[in-house]
Amino acid sequence: MEKTSSSKTKAEIVFLVTHVLTWMAFIGLCIKTGAIAYSFLVSIFLNSEASKNLYEGLNLSSPLADSSFNYYALVTFILLISAMKAFIAYLGIKIFQVVDLNNPFSEKVSQLISRISHLAIFSGVVALLGSAFNEWLAKRNSDDYSLHDFFDSGTELLFLGLIIFLIAQVIKRGVAIQSENELTV
Repeated sequence: MEKTSSSKTKAEIVFLVTHVLTWMAFIGLCIKTGAIAYSFLVSIFLNSEASKNLYEGLNLSSPLADSSFNYYALVTFILLISAMKAFIAYLGIKIFQVVDLNNPFSEKVSQLISRISHLAIFSGVVALLGSAFNEWLAKRNSDDYSLHDFFDSGTELLFLGLIIFLIAQVIKRGVAIQSENELTV
């Protein structure tokens, strides 16, 4: 009996630590997205020199000098990916608010996990499109904009989204089985 109580306490501790880490990731991703958006707006409206250090040394002055459309497109891809990652973290926080460790299979949790999977898949697609656009620009201009840190996660996000989608389907089935069991009791 004591072993069950101990493992339950460990599960609750892991749950709490994960909840705190999710909040930290959410806050960090919001700050990153906000910093990129702010720098982007400054570079457009106030000072184009801001494009030389858009975020953590990201220099997009070359695409801006080449074509404002290319600059806007690259930054839009970067902002979309960052914002979607922040929203995924937000949905993770929402899961912690609605999940009950004693009865974890619920329709709300299933819906949230499904939304996370769709958003991760969409983020992966956007990252792959951004990467392809970046490579096209690099070939066209023989410039490397060093955006690999922003776009290299495309396949990982796509793969993660597919795994989360499978987990969402399992949880959806668990909700259905749980509902059937509650009806038979």
